[in-house]
Amino acid sequence: MRGTKTIVVLGNCQAQMLEGILALAGQDVTVKRLPPVFDIGEQERAEVIAAFEKADHIFAQRVSQDYHLEWVRPDWLRATFPHRVLIWPNIYFDGYFPDIHYIYRAPYGKVQGPLDDYHLRRVFDAHKAGRTVASAVDSITKGELRLDQNAFEKSLGQLTLREQDVDVKISDFVAHEVGQRRAFYTPNHPFNFLLVEMARRLADRVDLLFSMERAGTFGYALDKIYIPIYSAIIRSQSVKFAETAGYLGRQVDVATSQIIAVGAQKTYTPIELVEQFYRIYDAVFAGQR
Repeated sequence: MRGTKTIVVLGNCQAQMLEGILALAGQDVTVKRLPPVFDIGEQERAEVIAAFEKADHIFAQRVSQDYHLEWVRPDWLRATFPHRVLIWPNIYFDGYFPDIHYIYRAPYGKVQGPLDDYHLRRVFDAHKAGRTVASAVDSITKGELRLDQNAFEKSLGQLTLREQDVDVKISDFVAHEVGQRRAFYTPNHPFNFLLVEMARRLADRVDLLFSMERAGTFGYALDKIYIPIYSAIIRSQSVKFAETAGYLGRQVDVATSQIIAVGAQKTYTPIELVEQFYRIYDAVFAGQR
């Protein structure tokens, strides 16, 4: 008779989703919930390590070996809990929108905007160069094929490199799916079918019963922000699914030289999106053009 196994999942928002999927679809498991890594500090060390010690299996998302908390690094976990740890990758793909980046600037810290923390370099560069809103809109709705023709290959290559030291990989599945159906809302927020496959692979490695049917009913998604694929990428990669032109983001409530504040969800047309980015960059980089 099979006994119930206790598992913990360590990682970012993807790990929170895996916790829920495994709790729903894992038929012989108890999932001990942990805070996301970005909310964990030294003050949580005792609590988190106690959870590790009580777990039969630890599914830890890969972080760099110089991550500031030694006790969540892969090498430390493997050395401290041998035969209990499986390292899985950050499921990241920016091939749909390869110029996504973050902007950091005092006094804002990470600058937010209509796509929350995400910025489109083509819009940022257009603003920096003093180009019109219309020109910036063209850069994201039309674009140049030469900029995007290798976008999938480059992004999948980066994911494969990051998987070299993990125990359970996902890049093969990502490579197969990204052109067949929309697979990511943003670069680090995959659709649920990718997370379900990651959960299935983890469960399979440690011989846990896992119901794909039940996993498919999981009711949450990392869908608060949705960034459409650039049209040049749709053409160059022969994408086989229809794409929306609307951007799902956040309403910009305040944009001043001291504060950027975003609020409720809002759907933007491309021109509305660019207008809000320009409003923010006018505030953040006032007098610098």
